[in-house]
Amino acid sequence: YFELYFVFAAVWACGSAMAVTGGVDYRKEFSKWWKDKFKTIKFPARGEVWDYYVDRRKQDLAAWVESVPLISFNSTTPMSVVTVPTGETMAVSYWLENLLGRAHPAM
Repeated sequence: YFELYFVFAAVWACGSAMAVTGGVDYRKEFSKWWKDKFKTIKFPARGEVWDYYVDRRKQDLAAWVESVPLISFNSTTPMSVVTVPTGETMAVSYWLENLLGRAHPAM
């Protein structure tokens, strides 16, 4: 179980700052490399390593999109002020809440 957290932390620590440079998506390349080299904890074949987190209840990797809450809003609310949660916003929120909540800086 702790291996899941180690792999999750290692993936994000080593590869999360990568970007698209010169037409090469280094995050995608890192994801392919990680899945190819490290077989102890297997990420699902679908998607990238960034698309998954450790689900404490299942004690396994789960897709961020599975954690997206349903939203409800008033139809008179302007769409410009409505934030629609996605898998990506769930991942960013996870890191911000965990880092800032413990007074660790986050970029």
